Amino acid sequence: MLSCFLSPLFFLWRITFPPRRRLVRVYLNHAVLLVLGMIFLANPAAAAAAPDASAINVKATTVPLDSADWSAEIAGQLRYRGGVHLTSPNERFGGLSGLIVSADGQQFTAVSDGGTWTSGALTYDADGNLSGVADVTIEPIRGADGRPLKGARGDAESLAFAANDELVVAFERDPKLLAYLNGRDRPVVLDPPDGIDRAPGNRGMEAMTRLSDGRLLIVAEYDEEPGKFAGWIGNDGSWSRVTYLCDQGYVPTGATTLANGDVVFVERRFPLLSIRVRQVPAAAIKPGAEIEAEELARLEGSRSFDNMEGIAMRQGPGGETLIYLVSDDNFRSFQRTLLMMFELQR
Repeated sequence: MLSCFLSPLFFLWRITFPPRRRLVRVYLNHAVLLVLGMIFLANPAAAAAAPDASAINVKATTVPLDSADWSAEIAGQLRYRGGVHLTSPNERFGGLSGLIVSADGQQFTAVSDGGTWTSGALTYDADGNLSGVADVTIEPIRGADGRPLKGARGDAESLAFAANDELVVAFERDPKLLAYLNGRDRPVVLDPPDGIDRAPGNRGMEAMTRLSDGRLLIVAEYDEEPGKFAGWIGNDGSWSRVTYLCDQGYVPTGATTLANGDVVFVERRFPLLSIRVRQVPAAAIKPGAEIEAEELARLEGSRSFDNMEGIAMRQGPGGETLIYLVSDDNFRSFQRTLLMMFELQR
């Protein structure tokens, strides 16, 4: 038993006071480490090194629209076209808050509040209903210096295409807009809307979409007056104010633009968790406007839902409007990452 205590002490003694015959070798090792450290610090590219996209294992389990009635497929003006619960043993997977889907519906890209990109293929059954994901990869979101954004700096909340097909990411706790073009290594920093830095820490830029005229629409998660949420229309350094009206305790969490220019929002209420999907006419979105939306559907009660924060759309092969929702599980075991697809019935 005594040797269990003496052995570590002897090891520490030998390192601290090495025998004379080992002294030169120890000092040489220290010198090499010092030189390597100086090179590393002098080379920002080396310091910024981080794993590129790596494949991860993701399991997809089918979920019904309504757990009390597996045959149900209608929620308001939305028809359920399949959905899955996504799980992964990779600890970086989760927190998905912003979503885009390719025009052909074959690929998805999401950003997380853990500072990562998550991308992969979407799979469908014989009827064209969403059935799962494949070939999923995950990689760090990088800042303008090429370094991975970590902690609050990497809290990515929304994702949209900009006018020249850049991917623009909005960050919440460390408010900023970063535009990624031709890769995801070194984005261009865009000037965010005036005043967004005064938003409460976790209630900044939350919903963002590219409008049909190329401008961005951004809505924050904080209301300046009850039910009146701060919003902006514009582009880099040129923004106009709007107000998004949201009642009954809901807050906007995501937005996407339809082919006709209308914008569809997903909203969350908590406590008494409920998800609401609403549509805004394109003509109502203009500088200075108070934007009112029409309810399309609610997900609550026995229906499948979680903390839905990401929303994307595409047109199906027959011209139908398909809307995708993804949930942010906040990296908590009692929440779920749900990916669901609906067809707009109007």
